[in-house]
Amino acid sequence: IALLAAVVVACTALDRPSGAPKQSAGTYLKQFLKPSKSESPIDAGIVTIPGKAAWALKTTSYFGLWYFFNIFYNVANKKALNALNLPWLQSLVCVAVGIPYILATWQLGVREKPKLTNQQMKELLPIVSLHAAGNVGGNVAFGSGALGVAHVLKS
Repeated sequence: IALLAAVVVACTALDRPSGAPKQSAGTYLKQFLKPSKSESPIDAGIVTIPGKAAWALKTTSYFGLWYFFNIFYNVANKKALNALNLPWLQSLVCVAVGIPYILATWQLGVREKPKLTNQQMKELLPIVSLHAAGNVGGNVAFGSGALGVAHVLKS
């Protein structure tokens, strides 16, 4: 709540860009899941939030929601590992479920399929490898210790 209040105070301190189209709070909420660095100002009735502040509010909300839902994901992982303490298997199952899910979203047109060149694939390989190692490391941490410590280390 304090973070939201700080964002609102910062929003009210900024000047509204001249000539920029305004959008209602309802329109902003409808477009909330569409990331864009060029936001229109939000007309909330009492106050108009400038475009840059609207973008900052959206980005901050994404991080806050990620952290909030990550807590539930971590608790679910810990419960699964308490039932069957095989972190490598759990990581493999996450990938085995995630790959068909992503392929289905591309096939159904929910998300646009990325167009990557061979050079881009080579550049992404170290990042993908480290991300996979972090996923396995997080699952091993949940299986070997307290949830709070593993959550802090993972985040």
